[in-house]
Amino acid sequence: PTTARTKGFVPPQTEGVKRMAALRGKAYWAKVHEAVPNRFDPEKIEYSINIGQLTEEDKVFLTGHNLGEKIKNDPKGTMGDYIQIKARNTKRVYNPETNEPDEHENSIVVVDENREPVPSNVLIGNESEVIVSFKPIHYKRYDVWAAELLGVQVLNLNQYTAAVDPMADFEEAANFSA
Repeated sequence: PTTARTKGFVPPQTEGVKRMAALRGKAYWAKVHEAVPNRFDPEKIEYSINIGQLTEEDKVFLTGHNLGEKIKNDPKGTMGDYIQIKARNTKRVYNPETNEPDEHENSIVVVDENREPVPSNVLIGNESEVIVSFKPIHYKRYDVWAAELLGVQVLNLNQYTAAVDPMADFEEAANFSA
């Protein structure tokens, strides 16, 4: 039997097979409640989450889903080996009746350990324990694989909150005298 981490080797994706998968790990830089512009291409609005501290077992699992090349190493060491999983804020779905693409709004399902919705004002902080549901996607045009983010289950929330009011720093600095 497999766990949410999905133990063991998974055979590589084959043509025409659409398989969803789940990976359990530590979340970093989660942007899953609201899509944000891609840092390198602001025209792309997307959701994203990094899953860090990947084990060797996780790497074998991801490689089995053709995502081994997507595993990166954090040069600062905070995330260790990690994978970034993304989804666009819109999905292009081909309509068989018109043979044309239709654009649909896309959102990410975010639930807690009891599968209850996590409110959008609750931000998932770094090192929260999560299970990420994703679908490996093959882009034939570029012959590359990617992971499409489908949902996030938060098992142990390390809620992100701004530590201080950023305006207070300006006021404190303005009143500082040496």
